[in-house]
Amino acid sequence: HIEITVDSLPPCLGDSVQINQVFSNLIDNAIKYRHPAKELKINISSEKKKKYIIYCIKDNGIGIDPDHHQKIFEIFHQLNPASPKRGEGLGLTIIRRILDRHDGSIHVKSQINEGSSFYIRLPSIKDR
Repeated sequence: HIEITVDSLPPCLGDSVQINQVFSNLIDNAIKYRHPAKELKINISSEKKKKYIIYCIKDNGIGIDPDHHQKIFEIFHQLNPASPKRGEGLGLTIIRRILDRHDGSIHVKSQINEGSSFYIRLPSIKDR
């Protein structure tokens, strides 16, 4: 019971395998950290800003406390190490490193029980 909507997404400049890993990891996290009382909804959208495309992967999952928004990108950081849904704390670190190599970036907006929106900035193909 997952509803995924994908808006029209303009192309970006980057290695397709690595960019695919970025999106796959974020979608996997949305599934892993879904809210148990809600049907999972994921929306992938984008907008062009100057020479970049800003992609947004938004979910209605368990959310992330704002105090942890920067820490989640640190290697081996786990929000709740005792949780049965734990990972190794590498996924978001790998994403950040891939995006750094592509002249890109990532940031999150999230609140507990309100889901998360991850914003990925990558160079636009048309402006290179």
